[in-house]
Amino acid sequence: MSEYTEGDRVHLRNMAGGVMFNEKGHPITFRVVKVIEWENGGHNFVLHTNDRNAERMYGGSIGFPARTLKRAE
Repeated sequence: MSEYTEGDRVHLRNMAGGVMFNEKGHPITFRVVKVIEWENGGHNFVLHTNDRNAERMYGGSIGFPARTLKRAE
């Protein structure tokens, strides 16, 4: 079982442990649209955002490992 499920709202972590911001200075919120489970028990997450500024930077839907995500409050 992964720590995130479909529909969860998350942020991407940056290298300093904070979250990524768009060019306007707002935290980028993504929604988990698919959980990919690997044979070794690891998980990747396909994310989607409606933030047009972030979509230009990140492409809208992406696969990320759990260690790069932080739950949005």
